[in-house]
Amino acid sequence: AGAPFDEEQADLELMAAIVMSWTGFHDGKPGAVCAPCTPENAALTFKNFPVVMEQVHYKFSHRRNFIKGSSPN
Repeated sequence: AGAPFDEEQADLELMAAIVMSWTGFHDGKPGAVCAPCTPENAALTFKNFPVVMEQVHYKFSHRRNFIKGSSPN
């Protein structure tokens, strides 16, 4: 038998994997550059700022954010 399933960790990994890009994530020091958008950095951001993960989860869970309707002609 394997390790027990960790639903919170699985959700964190899924949310981190779907982030495609971001802007403005840096330490705020002068000359700071934006942290690279990687699943590892996203997961770290979500752990430190759960509200950011909540926002990503909200956008991800609403289909209308991904499916565009046809425009009327």
